[in-house]
Amino acid sequence: MSSSCSETDHHRVPEINLQDALNVALEACRLAALEIREHFATQQKTFLTKSTIIDMVTQTDKRVEEIVSQHLLKAYPDHQIVGEEFNNKDTTLSKNGYCWIIDPIDGTTNFVHRNPNVCTSIALAYCGSVVLGVVHNPILDETFYAIKGKGSYQKTPFTQQKFEKNVISQCDSISGSLLSSNFPYGRTEDVLSLVEKKYGAFLRMGCHGIRGSGSAVINLCYVANGSLDAYFENGIQIWDMAAGKIIVEEAGGVVCDPCDLEKPEEILLQNHRCLATSTKPLAIQMIQVLKKIEEEH
Repeated sequence: MSSSCSETDHHRVPEINLQDALNVALEACRLAALEIREHFATQQKTFLTKSTIIDMVTQTDKRVEEIVSQHLLKAYPDHQIVGEEFNNKDTTLSKNGYCWIIDPIDGTTNFVHRNPNVCTSIALAYCGSVVLGVVHNPILDETFYAIKGKGSYQKTPFTQQKFEKNVISQCDSISGSLLSSNFPYGRTEDVLSLVEKKYGAFLRMGCHGIRGSGSAVINLCYVANGSLDAYFENGIQIWDMAAGKIIVEEAGGVVCDPCDLEKPEEILLQNHRCLATSTKPLAIQMIQVLKKIEEEH
């Protein structure tokens, strides 16, 4: 089919075989896992810093992105690629065709410290809309995927390494919920004060706790499988959320801007912040809290 997109095409699943694309992405994750596992146990890893001294990148990040992108382009040479280590100055998704969105190692800080919450994240977008997402944690041997309109699945040691449908929680209130977030790379007094206000508000409202895996996309996947009820964070990039977004949505959850339930997907993906919840009532309640804090800060 032609890779140009009309107005009606924009929200339609493309006519390429998405199951084939899924298999290509799963194989890319398998190849990435070999590289990640080979270097994971190294105690003293060499790393560089990017936006701040705690925003790290290793040679393994760069090598994994090369492995993944080469595998994807071999199968789909005409597709665009946006990746964390590609130094893409413009991450706007094309409204005209296909684009793979790659995070070679989400959780690089964890990787440096040998914390097992690391994963490779791959999403496929068509005309600016995500239609497929794959996430693989090679250390804990967990895989998540979703295809638009086909549901959300996981394969872990607890599923006997068979893909099973994700079962999202039915939590509809902050009280009694288990939330998740990560600390942003920016650690100014203003940023830390805002984080403290948000955490404090939810804790005072009776949430059971606020967890942080150190990986945005792992948090999203754990919302999808019911391990968490919600995830919120500012300061993330498109590759931190693209695959996780469709995995949550296909499980029946909500992914939106923390202050706006109705923000369009193309804006949300570029907005550097995210709220994912198991149910719409929980999303509405959390938005009310987060929006009020943002406006008063």
